[in-house]
Amino acid sequence: FILSRSGQNMSFLRIGKTLSRGMRVFRLLRIIKLHSIVTSFMDLIRSEYARTIINVVAQLAVIILVNHFTACGWYAIAQIEGPMTNWCSTFFVDEEHNSFGYRYGTS
Repeated sequence: FILSRSGQNMSFLRIGKTLSRGMRVFRLLRIIKLHSIVTSFMDLIRSEYARTIINVVAQLAVIILVNHFTACGWYAIAQIEGPMTNWCSTFFVDEEHNSFGYRYGTS
């Protein structure tokens, strides 16, 4: 009974793993579709100035996104550490410095 039960659990894990891989393929297909949409949009723009502005804004958005994930990572590392003395427990003590905006900007 125990062996057959663990065998069922393993088969469920395999099915879950297969489904997870399938979902990744669908995400990749969405990225390819997004790339084709952006490419067709950029083909419609005739102005070199507008294309340059769009490229600069896109690069700025990527920088902001990478910065966001880096800040979230540092904040998560500080929260995982627990109630020890870390930069979060040092700087977020005051009531005025405990708002979400201040914590996000400081991270």
